[in-house]
Amino acid sequence: MIQGFVLAHRGTEDVAAGELRSCGAADVAVCDCGVLFSCRDLPSLCIVAYQLRSALKVLWVLSQSDTIDVSNVDFTWAAGKSFAVRSDQDSVDEGDIGAVIVDMTGLKVSLSNPAVTFFVTQCGTKMLFGVDVTGIDLGRREYRVFLGPTSIKGTLAFSLLQCGGWKPGMSLLDPFCQSGAVVIEAALAARRMPVAFHLKQQLAFTKIVEQDVCSAIDKDVLPEEKLEVFAFDPHFKHISATQKNAKIAQVNKCLEYSRQDIDWLDVKLEKDSIDCIVTCLPAEKDLKKGDIQALFLRAKPVLKKTGTITILTQKRQQEIRDTAKEYVLKEQRTVWQGQSAFSVMVFTWKEK
Repeated sequence: MIQGFVLAHRGTEDVAAGELRSCGAADVAVCDCGVLFSCRDLPSLCIVAYQLRSALKVLWVLSQSDTIDVSNVDFTWAAGKSFAVRSDQDSVDEGDIGAVIVDMTGLKVSLSNPAVTFFVTQCGTKMLFGVDVTGIDLGRREYRVFLGPTSIKGTLAFSLLQCGGWKPGMSLLDPFCQSGAVVIEAALAARRMPVAFHLKQQLAFTKIVEQDVCSAIDKDVLPEEKLEVFAFDPHFKHISATQKNAKIAQVNKCLEYSRQDIDWLDVKLEKDSIDCIVTCLPAEKDLKKGDIQALFLRAKPVLKKTGTITILTQKRQQEIRDTAKEYVLKEQRTVWQGQSAFSVMVFTWKEK
């Protein structure tokens, strides 16, 4: 068995852990900003990495200790390959670690195009040294082209869906779709399309694993067909951005679009038709007075009695709580995208 590590948005580690278990990973253990797990071998680890939707980066862990220690690491598998050392920790001197590896192995450094990228990060009190098997920031989806000031990464959008309990086959509404991350992530998951489906050649594990680890997953991708996933927004510019991004993601035909004011949700949608409402509140300039109240009011006829409303916000937590009088705040958590903190608030119906 070998060990892996998933870097995730802080506050979404449980989502990544759930994904890992569903992909067959063993020994799944959550820590701050990431999740440790085990796989049978390196190809198995790469197959798991290829399937993840909430992961920012995936490592093959070579060393785990209180301080950075590569003295007992087996580098023989990397013979003849160039390398670089990277880290997300300010205290780590990448050059010093690289010099130690050169002295130990004679491997050549290539900062611009390394065959292997060693990565140093922290998990709890332990420093992890490993190989970056993904190589790219998985949160920067290829469809994220037409964006706005409050656009979120696909990794965070997928985590929102999981917080709200959405699963493929369920109906979904995003009433403030903006650039479309939430609905596009839902459509990709429904199609079983890996988020790096069109970026396979950029994935770092293609340089270190000879066998094709992607084809077994790719064969299960479903056709682009209409889903009960609704992308609504009061602004045409946001509907247009969502359509363009969805076309890049190859899920344009999966989505239902409507330039729709929040006050008219219950007119456009059928009664008791929506399993999950998941949305990120837009920028203040795009949020009208009364929109939050209208969201909860107009959701009443269309949301199933088993449904949930999940909202991502930075500033409106108290207003949302005060407005959602007929709902129960099932969960509230803080999540981070870079240095920005958000609240995720999940509501269900009050039992009568």
